[in-house]
Amino acid sequence: MVAQFESLKEAILKSEKSFSGGRAEIARQMGLSYDAYRNRLREDREDQQFSASQLEDIQFITGTAYVAQYFANKAGQMTVAIPSSDVDGEELSEIQIGEAAAIGGLSVIIAQALADGQIDNNEAKLIDEATLNAVAKLMGKSSSIIQLYRG
Repeated sequence: MVAQFESLKEAILKSEKSFSGGRAEIARQMGLSYDAYRNRLREDREDQQFSASQLEDIQFITGTAYVAQYFANKAGQMTVAIPSSDVDGEELSEIQIGEAAAIGGLSVIIAQALADGQIDNNEAKLIDEATLNAVAKLMGKSSSIIQLYRG
C-alpha cells in the first residue's frame, strides 16, 4: 500500500513500527544515543533535526520507503517499488492478482463513499490512498512484464 504522510515524523514512526528492532536499535545502528535520536523526532527542535543522510539511514535500516514517500507526497508524487529482476511467470501471476485486488478495492471504497451521495474528507483520503495503491500495483505489473519478456 502506498502511504500518504502529513509529516516527516509520521513517516519515521511508521518506519520504526515496520522494524523489529525498534527505535533503540535504529539509533544504535545510526551511531546515535537513544535520546539524541528521540530528540530529532521533536518537530519543535529545528536545531536538532535529522540530516538527509540520517533519513536515508532510517530507510536503509528499516527496509522501508516511508521517508521517501513523505517527500514524494510533498511534491505531489508517489514512490513505486521496483520488482526484483528475476520475476518468473508464477510471480507475474501473483503480481497481476494483486493489481486486480487493488483495483477492486478502490472500486469498493468509491462505491461505499458514494452511498450517501457525497464524499467527505475522510472518504476522499481513503480514495486517494487506494488510488495510489492501485497505480503502484499497475506500475509494478508493467515493470515485471518488461523484465520477464525483454529480449
